[in-house]
Amino acid sequence: MSAEETVAPGANHTESFAADIDGLKTSFSQLRSDLTSLLNNAVGISKTGATAVKEQAAHAVDGVKHRLEGLKEKGVDSAEAIESKLSEHPLTTIVIAFGVGYVLGKLLSRK
Repeated sequence: MSAEETVAPGANHTESFAADIDGLKTSFSQLRSDLTSLLNNAVGISKTGATAVKEQAAHAVDGVKHRLEGLKEKGVDSAEAIESKLSEHPLTTIVIAFGVGYVLGKLLSRK
């Protein structure tokens, strides 16, 4: 065995090790690039999702406002109808109010 034969295998391992290191550097560089792209996409998706949720919440609030306005109008209409009925029959209203007050007074005075 000559000196060249013993050096050649070691040099071969060094070259192989250097190639492996270069391969790892390339792989890590690609991994970094892929992770950056993945994170940017995730942030973009979360922003899009947040915008969609915000829009849905705005639509829900608008729907609730619309329903409350409808209920308010119905309440005003009902109050006006009751007022109209009461003004049409004032004596009956007074007798009913007196009767209800009398019954409540008797019920609450019993202890």
